[in-house]
Order: sequence, then C-alpha cells, then structure tokens
Amino acid sequence: MGRPGWLLALAGAVGLTSWLGFALGSAEARMRRVFLPLPVGAAQATPQQRGVDSARVHGLLQAARGANPVMCELAASVVDGRSGWWSGGDDGFRAGGSGDPVAREVVTWVRHEKLDATSVPVLRAALGDSDWCVRRFAAPLLARIEGESARQAMLSALGAADAGTREVGALALGFAEVPGSVPPLVARLRDDSPRVRATAAWALGEIESREAVRPLIDALGDADALVRESAARALGEVEDATAIPALTDLLKSDREAAVRRAAAWALGEIVG
Repeated sequence: MGRPGWLLALAGAVGLTSWLGFALGSAEARMRRVFLPLPVGAAQATPQQRGVDSARVHGLLQAARGANPVMCELAASVVDGRSGWWSGGDDGFRAGGSGDPVAREVVTWVRHEKLDATSVPVLRAALGDSDWCVRRFAAPLLARIEGESARQAMLSALGAADAGTREVGALALGFAEVPGSVPPLVARLRDDSPRVRATAAWALGEIESREAVRPLIDALGDADALVRESAARALGEVEDATAIPALTDLLKSDREAAVRRAAAWALGEIVG
C-alpha cells in the first residue's frame, strides 16, 4: 500500500476507536441515549424495547449522520466485517494508544455481536433515511438480526420507491445472505438505477445461488460498467462453469479495465 493509502488506513484505524467511543459514550451516556429522538420516520419503541442493542444502534446511527463519505465507508466496513486493515483486532487499539474500555467494548460489539429484534423498527426506518451514511450503517446492522421481522424490513426496502433505499435493501440482503431473497434481487437487476442493479448483482454473489447464474450472465451486457463488474464478480462467487463462455467474451471485449479484471478474477475462481 502506498503512503497516502497507508496514512488513510492508519487514520481510520486510530480514529475509529475514538469516533465509535464518542458515538456511544459511557454507560451512563448510553442509557441517556435510549430516550433520544429516533431517526426520522422511525416508530417509537416501547419501554420494553429500549434495550442495550436499540440504544447502541440509535447512538451509532446518529453519530454516522453527516459523516465524511470516505470515513463513513471506512467505518462502515468495520461494522460489516469486510475491512482488511482492521483485521488485526486489538492491534488497532494498540496503534492508537487507546486504553478506553468503552471504546474497546463498542468496536467489539459492532464487529462481532448479533442484534436482537428490538432494533428492527429503528433500522427499518434508517434504511429510508435521507442521509447516505445512516443508510449505509443500517444495512449490515439489520443483517445481523435473525427472524422474519428483519427479513421483511430488508425486502420492504428493496421494493421501496426511492432508489437509495432499494440500494441499501439489496446491500442488507447480501450481508444477511438470505436464500429466499434471490427472486426479488434478480428482479432488481432490471432496476432503473445502475447502483441498485450493481448492488443486487453483488448480493446475489454473496448468496451464491445457482438460480441467479443466468440472470447474472445477462447482466454482463448491462450498459453500466459497474453493473457488469459486479455481475462478473458475483459469477465468480457462485463458481458455476456455465458462466465461462460469457466471462471469456467479457474479458476479451469489454472496454473498461475494471470489468476485464473482474472477468479474469471470476474465471480464475471458476476454473481454479
């Protein structure tokens, strides 16, 4: 990693500890945040629902609101467990010189813990929030909740009128890897929004269902390069040999280097 990227990664790893610690604060502050207003449009939780998880989720979403897009994505990648530079676990705390037990607890929670269903109303509303970072954080958090209420919240977002909500609905379904969501995700490969189509393709790759192979092959001909790239990588995740001819054609003929790289990677996954 070159120096600018190294500095950015280090700044993220060191700064995230204090950022999340500030978001959720001390034990006393966490209890106070249970009674803060919920995100716009959220159903008010009952006193019984105002548990530790819903309080933490609410605090995290409020801290995410208005965040710098780059730092939002870096921090959100910790929440969804896909951040390579954070994979060292406690090394991030040692690098930052942080001995804050609250910050340590918070980062452990956002990386590893399942959530209970009391957080679903907050997260369901957050998927439709006007702030991108709030929506981005809500998707992987909702995916950690098992049960029909969480599944229905994700599917509802996927069918929303707003493209941004549909995008994070697809994102959440991909994180949750819900097998029953393949047909509605396949339908979103024909969405008006390229970002929704690309995210739906990514989610189908995460689910790894062979039911999606033919629709993903068709998506290799999409007019948008990001959709073609996402479809190619999804086919590599599914590892179905049926896709080899289409991926080979894509590798030879696509005008975008990123798409050709995705096709080459996918072929390597399938062929071995």
